[in-house]
Amino acid sequence: NTAYAMAEIVGVLGEVGQRDAETVALLANEGIDITHPENFPAAVDEQLAAAVGDGEHWRIPVEERTKRRDFTAKRVFSIDPPTARDLDDALHVDEQPD
Repeated sequence: NTAYAMAEIVGVLGEVGQRDAETVALLANEGIDITHPENFPAAVDEQLAAAVGDGEHWRIPVEERTKRRDFTAKRVFSIDPPTARDLDDALHVDEQPD
């Protein structure tokens, strides 16, 4: 018995604050391990390929991007419920000097 928690490091996701590492951590928290793609069900990959093809239609056209504010450098969180059909409600936080 010890007053300290016992743990074993099984892998390193990356540096805190790095987008890729944070994404992997969020997915892992939900039980989705993308660090071992060989464990990802092939049926999911097949469904994705059938649905999006090369992914080109998931890109926002240049003319549409000029109408929008660019938040790609911000950490943005969806606040839509899990049952939402569209992900159009989000927020981000900026630290202010005061």
